[in-house]
Amino acid sequence: MQEEIIEKLVSFGLTVNQAKVYLSIVQSGTTSVNRISKDTRLHRQDIYKMLPKLEKLGLITKTIDMPFMVNAVPIETGLHDLLLMFKQKSEENLNNLECNVKDLIDQIKTKPCEEQETKLTLLTTDKAIKNREDLSFKNTTGSIDFLLDEEMLNTAVMRYVCEHLQASAKNGVEIRLIIEAPEYSSLIKKFLAKINCNNNCFTAKLALNTRSKNYQVFDSRELCIATQQKTESEFPCILWTNDENIIIIYKDHFARIWEESELISLPNEAPVQLASVA
Repeated sequence: MQEEIIEKLVSFGLTVNQAKVYLSIVQSGTTSVNRISKDTRLHRQDIYKMLPKLEKLGLITKTIDMPFMVNAVPIETGLHDLLLMFKQKSEENLNNLECNVKDLIDQIKTKPCEEQETKLTLLTTDKAIKNREDLSFKNTTGSIDFLLDEEMLNTAVMRYVCEHLQASAKNGVEIRLIIEAPEYSSLIKKFLAKINCNNNCFTAKLALNTRSKNYQVFDSRELCIATQQKTESEFPCILWTNDENIIIIYKDHFARIWEESELISLPNEAPVQLASVA
């Protein structure tokens, strides 16, 4: 029981020994350093060092007698004041962190841009993939080429990718989407309905007889390729690169599949059907 109380007192910012001393004072009423030492099995010299801290926190008072006696303020008052102090300190720390975030962003942004080096990065967690997708969509102003199979449409990651596609199309980014599937299923219809973009920036096609790796090309500058390795949610790990030579290969592949695929009339168009592009 005592250990549980001490643990809770520590959560208010006290050290374990400070909590032991404070608990001894609260349970004893008016007490002396000698009695606190017996209760807590702490050296008297250490207790003398802790008392000013507890007094400063407003938890105890001392008499002016020699030797002096120690009293605890009403526990409701002491802990309430301690909580208020803890909240104030937490708010100050949070404000400092927010200021540091702003300063760091400003300082890093003002650093002279160096020529971007070619990179290959394997993203192995859902969070890393989401952060990369967010950044890639944010930086894209021209076009997105997106090839995926029907199985990918049911994944959690695709839900926020769908939102990005919708926002990008509304902002004038030209989006070409190829979905590999044996037929134009209800799942595909629902996915396209979620994008719900009624301008000319979004075009979708159905590839009936192909089987490729899922990938995205952003502005011909970034490429995300799905791999066989899985994240914690069983979503494919993503290989991200800005290598121009690799991007060109996938751009050429996309162009070929695009020509061979069938145009999909989007859900906001009537009727919903497939039409040959020949």
